[in-house]
Amino acid sequence: MTGPDPMTAIIEATITLDLALGRWRARADPPTADQLRASTDAVAAIDRLLGDLYAVRAMLVAERRQASDATAARVDALLAGAGHGLPASDVTPSVDGERHGP
Repeated sequence: MTGPDPMTAIIEATITLDLALGRWRARADPPTADQLRASTDAVAAIDRLLGDLYAVRAMLVAERRQASDATAARVDALLAGAGHGLPASDVTPSVDGERHGP
């Protein structure tokens, strides 16, 4: 990604792509050097977009996995408390997988 905020990088690459495609679509026959450069700029913007989108996807998948792991730990803690004769309301779930009760 090109900056600290992945969505900003995606927006910037999308704007670049839009401008480059506009220059390319208005091409003459044969295309001018600027219009050929526009097609190269469009391809480069698409490549940046793909990279940024994959980076956002990877970040989202990792965050979702962490959230699922934390939920599983809370469920395990609740089930562990229920198996020891403690009412579920007396068990405080924790991410460390340990049962915390009164």
